[in-house]
Amino acid sequence: MKTYQKLAVVLAVIFTTCPAAKADLVISGESFIFAGEGSYTADIFVTAAGEAEDIGGFNLSLDFSDPFLTFESVSYNPVFESLVPVPAGSDPALLGGTDTNFNFISLQVGETSTIASVTFNATGPGFASITPVLFSDSFFGSVATSVNPSASRIGVSAIPEPSSLAALSLAIATGLIRRRRR
Repeated sequence: MKTYQKLAVVLAVIFTTCPAAKADLVISGESFIFAGEGSYTADIFVTAAGEAEDIGGFNLSLDFSDPFLTFESVSYNPVFESLVPVPAGSDPALLGGTDTNFNFISLQVGETSTIASVTFNATGPGFASITPVLFSDSFFGSVATSVNPSASRIGVSAIPEPSSLAALSLAIATGLIRRRRR
């Protein structure tokens, strides 16, 4: 057996016997329907997915490159203290909190908690994407994270125009009438 064949067998054994890494924490954000220019406050959530977890600190990035959104401020879950002030207008907004009193956020599997509330100014519909940088447990060791693909951002979405809504309603009504005639 050649050396590369031996290496392939060793790697195959390692990859088939080691469990796949899965995220213990899933990060998600809140979105709203755009109701006009002004300030909006959206929460960022963390959910224990793989196993129960104690959260001792976190760092995440919010990409505010959307031209309709501007970062204003952040407030953290009372367990956390801000690591570094985040100035208004930051892009990306780098958020971070740590628990200096050893209270932690303890989550059971499937349980969700708010870690931060972000206030932003919106001049139109838009979104800021969430990227987890680091989450630590109660011993300040790294915890595996992922973002919820359907909720990996905060922001405001557009309300359908009345004419678009009317056209959609007409299409549905026409479909129902045709189906009833058959």
